[in-house]
Amino acid sequence: MLLLIGFLFGYGVKGAPTQSVFLTRAYISGKLVVALFSGLVYYSYLLAPDWMFNYFTRDADVPGWMIAYIFLLYFVAYASGFAMKFETAKIHKAYPILLMIVLLAASAAIPIALGERYMLVGTMEEFLNRTAVPLPQSAVGKVPGTLTLAIIPIGLGLLWWSRKERF
Repeated sequence: MLLLIGFLFGYGVKGAPTQSVFLTRAYISGKLVVALFSGLVYYSYLLAPDWMFNYFTRDADVPGWMIAYIFLLYFVAYASGFAMKFETAKIHKAYPILLMIVLLAASAAIPIALGERYMLVGTMEEFLNRTAVPLPQSAVGKVPGTLTLAIIPIGLGLLWWSRKERF
């Protein structure tokens, strides 16, 4: 999803910047969206840490530094997607759109492949005992899940604003 956000905000750059694309409104706007998204993800982590690891490991078994590192990598993934939009367009104009479609499909395929590990929220014990609650009924689904939808109009507004930048 973060690569996809990077590709999308790459389309916020209209024309040929005289400086690095990483200094454009589009890049900074996308970074703001990623920061908002990361904040909601971190809040989800506070609400249901074992669920955030999809019950493959217990939160208690993950070193604290690794959590911070994961969130740092969110911004690396975003920047990579942003840069890849421009680099793939050099090969063929249609490649960025094609890759965005692939990334969107992958973003949908991951929760589908995870099944119950994604759709049931609780502790590791609750998941194993089949007492975890469905995502829409959980605190994660109600608060961060709902607020994530609010990021969409914010992101679209920032993308529109980015396209107003002149070079």
